[in-house]
Amino acid sequence: EIIAGPSGIPSENYQFSLAAVNPPQVVPLSEAGQWTFLSYELISEEIVLDQNTTVPGYAVARPMVSAGLVMWPKEQCTFITLEERAIDVTLPETFCDFEHWQFYPPRGYRDDRPNRPTQLIFKMQLNSNV
Repeated sequence: EIIAGPSGIPSENYQFSLAAVNPPQVVPLSEAGQWTFLSYELISEEIVLDQNTTVPGYAVARPMVSAGLVMWPKEQCTFITLEERAIDVTLPETFCDFEHWQFYPPRGYRDDRPNRPTQLIFKMQLNSNV
């Protein structure tokens, strides 16, 4: 929760960003250290605005082989429930690959239209078993 002043910060009026690069070597959890986050009134003069926050660091494994978003164009799929099938066995049904399910609630909630909530599917290939 973010609180600033007597009534807090109105929603959609704040933004956080964090630029970071993992180290090139493996970092075990025992050596992960801590991250300290600070807020500044004026960062160039390092005028601290609020209390800092410290969180535990995390282990860093070997770099991933690849990573990305599952990006399929939306394909028309029709899903029929068992109840619907029992009522009418002639209902048409398409059999879509798993990657296409992301556009069809409740299987997935992806919506690529502007200013809409969405859920994305990430794919990753690790360097080794972790």
